[in-house]
Amino acid sequence: MKKYISYLAFALFAVFSLSLASCGDDDEPDNPDKPQYCGKIVEKRLNTSRETTYYAFDGEWKSGHTGVVGTGIYDFSDGATFIVYLYETQDVDEWTIHDVYWMIKVKGEIATGNEVTIHSTSWAPMMGYSSTYSCEDTEGSVKVKSIKGSNITLEFKDFKFDYYIDFTKTTDIAINGDITFAQKEED
Repeated sequence: MKKYISYLAFALFAVFSLSLASCGDDDEPDNPDKPQYCGKIVEKRLNTSRETTYYAFDGEWKSGHTGVVGTGIYDFSDGATFIVYLYETQDVDEWTIHDVYWMIKVKGEIATGNEVTIHSTSWAPMMGYSSTYSCEDTEGSVKVKSIKGSNITLEFKDFKFDYYIDFTKTTDIAINGDITFAQKEED
């Protein structure tokens, strides 16, 4: 009799454990409005000691004309735009004055391992300023780290440009890190 009670207790325990394990939120659909994490960079103001780690969300690229040269190779001879939102925290509901909208315009062939030719870059705080300032003079390295499907990961190594705080004052910014950009669906 004791043997049957042990088997019964074991069976109940197994069934109860399985029912608890299935109570997660796996069945809920993903929230399409939730920002998608896509990388991390470090921004350093070269004329001050300020260094900020940014978490990148909703990185996307788009091109008026994209020629696919081969598997994992894109021809952006007509130009392409890479856009990302940078936050000082991984919780995108907690905005700070330093959160940034960053846009990079590139030209040329994009393939894994290639250096990217930067046409211009715009670095704009999401709060506090009404204008985006664009800079065409850049230094440093931006490389294609990988291409997976239509996702392009760019690697920034001491990528430098001038950020215009206002019409008379600039600061030099250097960027290091990786960001993955997904192809934006055309409207």
